[in-house]
Amino acid sequence: MREAGCVDLRQIASALVWAWTDRPVGDPGVADAMDLYERLRAEPDRPELLLELSA
Repeated sequence: MREAGCVDLRQIASALVWAWTDRPVGDPGVADAMDLYERLRAEPDRPELLLELSA
């Protein structure tokens, strides 16, 4: 079960593939797909996502 507010990256990846392959060129729904992709790629670099591991 996912926590409220959590994003399933598999669903986002699936939506991006759909947007890039099944939508016509110039479709408004695809216009921001590259921006979304870049923002998702930057997520793992956020320091607040790191967890301290104790021995």
